[in-house]
Amino acid sequence: MGRVWAIVRLTVAESLRTRVAIAFMLLLGGVMVLLYSTASGDGTVAGKIQMFMSYSFGLTHFLLALLVTFLACRTLDQDIKTMRIDSVITKPLARWQLLMGRWLGILILAMGLLAVSMGLTYGVVKYFAGTVAEESEDKFKIENEILVSRKGYVPPAPDVEKQVENRFAELERSGELPIDKPSREIRKMIRTELINRSRTVNPGQIGIWKFTGLKEPLQGDVITTLRFKYEPSANTSFDTEQELQSNTIFGQWIIGRKELPADKVFVWQGQKPYRTLHELYIPVNAIEDDGTMTITFRNLDPRGVSVHFPNPDGIELLIREGNFAPNFIRTVIATAFSILFIATLAIVCGTFLSFPIASLVTLSVFFVGLGGNFLSEAIGLQYIISPGDELFVIVQKLVAFVITGANPLEIFQRLITISSLAVVPKLEISELTSQVIDGRLVSWNYVLRMFLSLVVIKCGILAILAAWIFRRREIGKVIV
Repeated sequence: MGRVWAIVRLTVAESLRTRVAIAFMLLLGGVMVLLYSTASGDGTVAGKIQMFMSYSFGLTHFLLALLVTFLACRTLDQDIKTMRIDSVITKPLARWQLLMGRWLGILILAMGLLAVSMGLTYGVVKYFAGTVAEESEDKFKIENEILVSRKGYVPPAPDVEKQVENRFAELERSGELPIDKPSREIRKMIRTELINRSRTVNPGQIGIWKFTGLKEPLQGDVITTLRFKYEPSANTSFDTEQELQSNTIFGQWIIGRKELPADKVFVWQGQKPYRTLHELYIPVNAIEDDGTMTITFRNLDPRGVSVHFPNPDGIELLIREGNFAPNFIRTVIATAFSILFIATLAIVCGTFLSFPIASLVTLSVFFVGLGGNFLSEAIGLQYIISPGDELFVIVQKLVAFVITGANPLEIFQRLITISSLAVVPKLEISELTSQVIDGRLVSWNYVLRMFLSLVVIKCGILAILAAWIFRRREIGKVIV
């Protein structure tokens, strides 16, 4: 390993001497200062913290991806163009060791900058939080909704399999089964309809949800959070919806079973805007000893509106499971994995492409990874693939989607887009950072899965490919 570390030291020294790394250090520092001075959010300190964290993670990830791309592609290109590599590979140094040394040197620089940037981010967040008055509503929100690590629980879906089979048999007897859909797809449609119906509360009626498997609250916790979003049901007439005053719905929430003592039952009644996320704070003693909680919603709206709680974010219980600092660290580690993948890809491209082309290919893959969700929505994949679809069904749907293009150009575009989304991993960290700024748990299981899929499998394959290509590449011709 001594030979590899010699290349690592050489890589770090070259990066600093050519001022590429220094330029990115100054750029990152300028970004942090700019965010610190301009972050405002919704005007509250809580909003300011959320905005600062979101932009800090996003811009740091983007700038470090650019840094490792330019360094990895340029270093190998210059090694070959200046014939510096001739004096290196004639020594007892394998080509794969040269690649590993370059890769490690670039990663050490990038990870050092990531650690400094995220350390500053954490410090600024704690500083902002310390500027809020102790008894203020803002302080309460920061401590209970942002600088925490909460796990979300949703009520289990009702068992509707018997109803599905009964409905399917009824349609079959009446000859109303769609002939262009397989029976599996029809059953899935019926199941979805029945589950949606169970999440709809008619006028004057109640909806009851029982949460199970809730963990015991951490010591010192006094509240948990009920997050909900409701809307007029799909069968609400246009005229009725137009009459809804201030786009609100009136209802009553009852937390706990009526058989429980009064100190374990929480009641809230009022109106809230619909199609908007709301949170109610609930005393932790509403969680029963067996780890369950019963939540009842009574539809009291006087206009006769049926209330629907959409899936999956219609109703959710958030319980604190840890502190902010470990959650923040896990998010930083996951961000580092994304940068590591880009560095590995850049090394692969640098083994057989010139600096401009290698950089272009790497950045193209990076931007596809960043915009994976946007590309999926642009071609309407969210309307084609449903959650829970088996692999065979997904492949069938994608093939049908591609071959039904309006013309050969559209077929080609769909094929390229779907192939890119299938091959390129998701590198967008906005979903990850939104978890952190929303005070949600980023679990070690998530980090481990990301490590196995992105680092071990994808980076491992790329590393083997880079070593194989570079070993077979003709560095120079022997002239006799």
